[in-house]
Amino acid sequence: MTYNNDSHIETLDQAKAFLDYIINEREISILPEENENLTVKDLHLFDRLTEEAQSVCEREGVDLLEIVASLVKK
Repeated sequence: MTYNNDSHIETLDQAKAFLDYIINEREISILPEENENLTVKDLHLFDRLTEEAQSVCEREGVDLLEIVASLVKK
């Protein structure tokens, strides 16, 4: 999956897929500001998408950090 400015996280499945992408495919932190090797464009994109994922998780009553923990253990 490739994420761009037209991408949005609207479902729990999309949130999980995005988190899996940044953690396991890109091997970056869920806190984009901690990733010095990212471009400013990527930082803004991943920050926005992480916020959208957090909103979806809150709406669905799911802890985003639990999803992250399960993905890191892979």
